[in-house]
Amino acid sequence: MAYGPAPRVEWAPDGTRLLVCIGGTIAIHAEGGALQRVAAPAGFLDARWRSDGTIVGLDSYGVLRSFTMHGALYTAEPPPPPRDAQTTFSAGALSGDGATCVVIDDINVHVRSGQRRWRFSEHDYGINSEPGRYSAALSADGKLLALGYQTRAATARWSIQSGRGWLVLDMVPPRRPASSYYYEPPAQVVDRGWYEVAVSDGALRFAFDGKARRLAIAAPERELGFGVVRVGVGEAKRAHAGGAVAVAVDERGILAGYAVAGRVRVDYLAPQLKGPAVVELLDTLWIDPDRAPVALALDRAGRRIACLAADGAVEIVPVP
Repeated sequence: MAYGPAPRVEWAPDGTRLLVCIGGTIAIHAEGGALQRVAAPAGFLDARWRSDGTIVGLDSYGVLRSFTMHGALYTAEPPPPPRDAQTTFSAGALSGDGATCVVIDDINVHVRSGQRRWRFSEHDYGINSEPGRYSAALSADGKLLALGYQTRAATARWSIQSGRGWLVLDMVPPRRPASSYYYEPPAQVVDRGWYEVAVSDGALRFAFDGKARRLAIAAPERELGFGVVRVGVGEAKRAHAGGAVAVAVDERGILAGYAVAGRVRVDYLAPQLKGPAVVELLDTLWIDPDRAPVALALDRAGRRIACLAADGAVEIVPVP
């Protein structure tokens, strides 16, 4: 069975409202706790604010839908196709600008940017993953894709180690050669990691900083994980406490929040651009929200963290 979409909570560009996408529905949380549901049917995989305050949503058909800043659907867009006319997807994610999306079905991972279509093939990267057990996140500009996967468990015919793996792929298409024949090669691997672990229920979750120089990685197992890594530096060693179901990182990449067993762990990270693969940890503090969060979002100033609960409720707490 494929993983479902990751719940999303995101601060508006002006920092006064929150966008929530959970359980296939989209909602706007205003200051003072007012809730406004977006005028759209259920079935959304992800949603993001655009820089002008409008909203883009990715529905289960892989179609992008635009909404006003007040949540009204732009009626000029075509209606969704009939349910039996197009593949539906189990999970997906949008880039920060909403221009690039990744959609996942029970077998495949597809990336779409404008007219470009790209499909991930595990054989191109030497992995043997469990079907449908993918999770993904895109950088703000859509140029990098973080893809998590689960290694197949041992079977009667094959003896394969059970574990977690992740790739960071460069989504910038190669230049088209002068020749009329053109085959787009596999996307370049910028970073990768794998480790053996008894996999529990739940997916790897990712969060890029604003410039995609750092990537925060959360795994649900209690085993040691990677924490925040400098993208493209080299092999990362696991030294970060696991057990997180969600992760968020601020624009500068110096604060990371993890949802762990109903609490929020906030890591203060070294600001230096250069260093080892795993970003050095300066300090860690804990927050106890009223409800267990399933998604987190740090505001641009790094002073508030929005905690989204499984029922769609949002709590805003100060960062200590």
